[in-house]
Amino acid sequence: MFVSGAVAGDRIQPLEVRSTPKHDKCHSFELIEPSSARVAAPCKYADTCGGCPWQVISYEEQLRWKRRSVVDALERIGKLSDAEELVASCMPSPLQWHYRNKMEFDVFTQGGKLCLGLHKKESQEHVALEECLLLPASQVGLPAHLAGVLNYSLKEEQDKLLRVAIRSSFAFGTSELALYMQPCGVNRALLARTLNSNKAFASLVRVIVSGELAERKVKKVEVLDGAGYWQEELAESRFKISAPSFFQTNTLVAAAMIAQLGAMLNELNLDEYTPVADLYCGAGTFTLPLAQRFFQVSAIESYGSSIRDLRRNLDDAGLADRVEVIGGDVARELGTLEPPTLAVIDPPRSGLRPEARSALLEAKIPYLVYVSCNPATLARDIKILAQEYQILSVTPFDQFPQSYHVEVMILLGSKNK
Repeated sequence: MFVSGAVAGDRIQPLEVRSTPKHDKCHSFELIEPSSARVAAPCKYADTCGGCPWQVISYEEQLRWKRRSVVDALERIGKLSDAEELVASCMPSPLQWHYRNKMEFDVFTQGGKLCLGLHKKESQEHVALEECLLLPASQVGLPAHLAGVLNYSLKEEQDKLLRVAIRSSFAFGTSELALYMQPCGVNRALLARTLNSNKAFASLVRVIVSGELAERKVKKVEVLDGAGYWQEELAESRFKISAPSFFQTNTLVAAAMIAQLGAMLNELNLDEYTPVADLYCGAGTFTLPLAQRFFQVSAIESYGSSIRDLRRNLDDAGLADRVEVIGGDVARELGTLEPPTLAVIDPPRSGLRPEARSALLEAKIPYLVYVSCNPATLARDIKILAQEYQILSVTPFDQFPQSYHVEVMILLGSKNK
């Protein structure tokens, strides 16, 4: 029986149980005796909001279970017999709250008013938020404030607003506000004046999208006020990121991941003229640190916004002459590269497509560093890559405290190098 909201070690009396042919699921229960790992939830929306389902679990226990989830996926899906020995302890996040540099809030109406919020637990319905503890401490109350301003500044266009995104820089203390909207006319001057009257946001943009929001079909990014991009510093590199581009959500943990990559490279002792590749490179989270170390870096990315950001970030850092930026699909473009000695792979949550896995195996790259936010798809890919590679190390990182999500970095070495 799966018990929603329980902590391992709780003694409970199930109240609402639904059965399927494979398992039962308990949706509500009476807590008889709490687990020693259960803690008081600091968020007032803990009982309804689905954003932080693990906040009732002590942080030490969260880290233990995140490591366990990686071991379990590698054993059960990846068929690795030595996963328990390979997987290191989960690296903690320096901040357990207020850690996100990006928060996206859904937009919906409640009582005739526009609201910002997140999905309810195990539901497609929403909970309206006045505050969110994942935002930086100085911005906790922004959801209620922005909802109030948007109710005033968007009249006929409210149904075109799909999502509101806030990006906040830990290095510079600046923020960007992005309004994701379907195509429509708006009073841009009014939006800029009401949303950014005290210049709290260094950048205010409107992202025009078509189709389903999850597909990210961006038609245009319209600058309403300020720079038109967000800035962050990571491992001594400065990044300028456009609203649609991906960037690691936890700046401090991303820095720890770059440090781990550096430690791996130190162990491999590769020459600075060794050709290396960064696949699914995004706006350059790993590309810039690689280019600081190597003179021949190939970076492959298919998303146009990220490619433009990557080129700008490389130019700003004076590293453009070290990196060949290739816009396109990894499966198609990998075979065109000078054979790299090492490749960093950071695919989407869905993992590698079969064509990309085949291309990697055909390329016979001596070393791979696979970065994943999904242990299940990671384990699926590792099972296939393990035909030609041995796993040298596995390090989980707690990129998302208070949730079950975990980031993983794996170093693989070719069996035939």
